[in-house]
Amino acid sequence: MIAQAVEKQPAAAQAQARADLLKASASIREDLMATFAAYYAKVFTPAELKDLVAFYQSPLGLKMVRVEEQKPAEVNAAIQQQIMKLVVLLNTPPTGK
Repeated sequence: MIAQAVEKQPAAAQAQARADLLKASASIREDLMATFAAYYAKVFTPAELKDLVAFYQSPLGLKMVRVEEQKPAEVNAAIQQQIMKLVVLLNTPPTGK
């Protein structure tokens, strides 16, 4: 998300924008990491966590993170559109047919 916000800035301002956003989001990142760590500790065994770390440190895992972080805006928009369809579906009472 930070990468997408930075891309919207003029080229000359991108480095500073990236630094500012990373600094401002540091505490949010820490809170998220703590939340994920607590959740993952409940649902994964230590061996599974070790395998996940190995994957995300591998070339393919690093590529997956990079690709995920750099999704084009149209892909994010399409995902949001599908999520909204699902939300509407889940909040629509059954018709009884």
